[in-house]
Amino acid sequence: MAFGDEKDGTLFLWEVPHNLKVMQPDEEDNIEKFWDREIDKCLFVIDQREQKKEEFNEAKADDEKRRAMAEAAKDVSEEAVLAAEEKQEDAYQDLLLIYKHKFEMITDEELAELQAKKKKK
Repeated sequence: MAFGDEKDGTLFLWEVPHNLKVMQPDEEDNIEKFWDREIDKCLFVIDQREQKKEEFNEAKADDEKRRAMAEAAKDVSEEAVLAAEEKQEDAYQDLLLIYKHKFEMITDEELAELQAKKKKK
């Protein structure tokens, strides 16, 4: 076998071994099967990458959905906490008025006036 280097103009001569000169039985079929297996491997890897990408995108979408639901639940729970606190504050203010009246810190008219203001709200 001879090959040359175009840049330097060097010619290389190699002797090819006998086992490479003579085709072995079923060599062509074996090489074809080899390349078919390699192509199948490459296609399998491509399919796996696509499948993993889809799974990643689905997991990402599920995670975003879960986060959005948690955020919404957090907002709802904050509103519920604020409503409960407001209810407790109203109950406290009612009790405070009753005790102020009981201990004669405010008159009957002042109590009635404060309760009327509260009902308007």
